[in-house]
Amino acid sequence: MPSKRIISPLPYNPAVFVWARNRADYSQGEVAQSLKVSIQKIIAWESLIAAPTVNQARQLADLYGRPFLEFFAKEIPEVVETNLVPDFRTQHNTVVDHENRILKEVQAWGEMQRLNTIDLYEINGDIPPTLPARLKATIKDNPEAIAAIVREILDFPIDRQLSLRGPEKANLVRKIRSKFEDIGILILKNSDLGKCNARGLCIYNELLPIIILGNEAQNGSTFTLCHEFAHIILGQSAVSDGIQKRIEVNAIEAWCNRFAGAFLVPEITLKKFINPNRKLPEISDDDLAKLASRFSVSRHAMLVRLVQLNMVDADYYWQTKRPQFLEEERNQKSGGRNIYYGSRYRNKNGDLYTGLVLEAWSNNRITNHNAAEFMGIKNIAHLFDIRKHFND
Repeated sequence: MPSKRIISPLPYNPAVFVWARNRADYSQGEVAQSLKVSIQKIIAWESLIAAPTVNQARQLADLYGRPFLEFFAKEIPEVVETNLVPDFRTQHNTVVDHENRILKEVQAWGEMQRLNTIDLYEINGDIPPTLPARLKATIKDNPEAIAAIVREILDFPIDRQLSLRGPEKANLVRKIRSKFEDIGILILKNSDLGKCNARGLCIYNELLPIIILGNEAQNGSTFTLCHEFAHIILGQSAVSDGIQKRIEVNAIEAWCNRFAGAFLVPEITLKKFINPNRKLPEISDDDLAKLASRFSVSRHAMLVRLVQLNMVDADYYWQTKRPQFLEEERNQKSGGRNIYYGSRYRNKNGDLYTGLVLEAWSNNRITNHNAAEFMGIKNIAHLFDIRKHFND
């Protein structure tokens, strides 16, 4: 005798449950394991033999990356598929389709945050800034010269970077991120990039271009941030793995790597601290660490730069140090303990976006609930935490 369909206390559409799960590429067993329920419950929900609680339905929405209210739709929602930006990753494997689905979700999220940013500017009675006209280049331009122009545009001379002391050295990426945001670049973070061998994603627009960083540790993300910024200079959207290649076959990626090195460690300045006329077969760990500390960059980034400028033999990097650095990076946790819980939302959305939300909220142009939705926060207390500490 067939099971009877129940009359749900909430008008869920079981067909949407099935559609959302399939779209997110989850099996019923995987969903059951994630929600810590039996697979029979998932089957029952999708047949409307039983209905999830509101909390369980919200968990499904979070897992599938879909709006909770979508589960009440009478028809399967029409979703415009995201066209993935040009893919410059080099590490592909058998799960590339799964990776591309994740990348499309990250890209769609970034594009939605950009639209939210434009809305917030309008709510606050402002207009988004436009990128400086000089912030353009081609791969035929000298990245050293372009890096010098960028420092001038940002009002961030290398002497200011060299003057960083103590904890400020570890915060170089935050300073550079702030400088990029000041000229109208939306910089976000999404740890899902790390699931698909990607370190950074750039979505180019003339108005509010987007950089999305993954979950690298701070000293590693500095290079990635500057690499993705180089894509904006070139007017080129891209998803990148940020991995140096001994023989660069992609001219765009090679130029972006070169720019990142030139921006963080200008050649003319580096030559003040190392003999440029003598190519070293190798460099000691102590000397490398001292040079890296001077410029507040990682030892990996510094050695790459020395090899770029032909100051250290390339074999020493590729055969000896590179494997060590990659192993260190795999074992190194990203970031650190958050100063306060709400800081994770601020870090994910960036100060440009967060500042616009706080401005609209503080001026009563949006409600507490609206502000929390813009930030992706469920506990309103975290929103007050962010406002309390925003100017620290």
